[in-house]
Amino acid sequence: MRRVASVLVFALALVASVALPSGQARADEAGARARTSSLSWVRMPGAEGCVATQALARAVEERLGREVFVSAAQADVSVEGRVAPKKAGGGWHAVVTVRDAQGALLGTREVDRPDASCESMTSPLALVVAVMIDPDAALGPKPAPPKDEPPPPPTVIVKREQVFVPVAVPTPPDPQPFRFEGSAAMTGALGFLPGPAVGLAALGLLEPRKAIPFIGFGGYWFDNAAKAEGGASNSFSVFLLGSGFCPLWHHGKGAHLYACALGHLGLLRSHTTGFTASRADESHVVWNGGLDLRATILVVRPFAVRAGAQAMIPILRDKFTYTRADGAETDLFRMSPVVGMVDLGIGLALP
Repeated sequence: MRRVASVLVFALALVASVALPSGQARADEAGARARTSSLSWVRMPGAEGCVATQALARAVEERLGREVFVSAAQADVSVEGRVAPKKAGGGWHAVVTVRDAQGALLGTREVDRPDASCESMTSPLALVVAVMIDPDAALGPKPAPPKDEPPPPPTVIVKREQVFVPVAVPTPPDPQPFRFEGSAAMTGALGFLPGPAVGLAALGLLEPRKAIPFIGFGGYWFDNAAKAEGGASNSFSVFLLGSGFCPLWHHGKGAHLYACALGHLGLLRSHTTGFTASRADESHVVWNGGLDLRATILVVRPFAVRAGAQAMIPILRDKFTYTRADGAETDLFRMSPVVGMVDLGIGLALP
């Protein structure tokens, strides 16, 4: 019997000598490294308003006072849980399980709350998960919160604003306050004199930039004879000055068009030849009014070809008569009720 007892004591000593070092090593290892975990959290249909995975993980880590959750491949244990509304009576029901790295079940906890809002589940769930991961840290005093750092000094921002003050800029004077056209022309007329008449004319047009254009006219028609009996004749010539305004005008790329109203004032000269009773030369006042259509065709600036047509109504129409050999008085000449004139010339258009 003594020999058997000695053998048993030797065996126990041998087991203790082998077991104690390995157990101590595991304790040292656990103390050196806090246990980590992975978290899998599911909100069942109807529990969408319950705490989400990220919020639950933050609540657990705040309770443990350290970072706990890592990926499943690095975790010491895995926490799996789900939450759902209760089927009857209202409230919420959650199930949380913990498994080791080999998948063995280490524990299961259930959490129930009768509240209408699922927010009441957040705090107890965080406590249950924290205790299942690290009971000592979860049930111990919470770490003191970090001291609030003083707020940073206020940042002074200098904002520059550009203020635009309107300044009246004087409008520069128009470098070309007006246009001018002038020409010398050959002119012909019907109705002024006894037959078709030919003469010379000078025409000018002044167009202010902001006013109606003005036209000026001067012309002389050479002698034109009216025949009488016995070879006698009476020659007539006309000298006219006229002016007016052009309320309608158009400036094209190569031509300018005008429609004008104007009047003439002048003299009709009369010279007799071959009458038995000689008569001195006479001058009669001529007064006309009418319309003028005018075109200026630009050739090479400032040179232009200018043409016009006038329709005039004589306001004063003197009648010229003579006495035949038998004593009868006969008409010799009288201006037509409507007089027509045309002119064609070369001139300048400035600018």
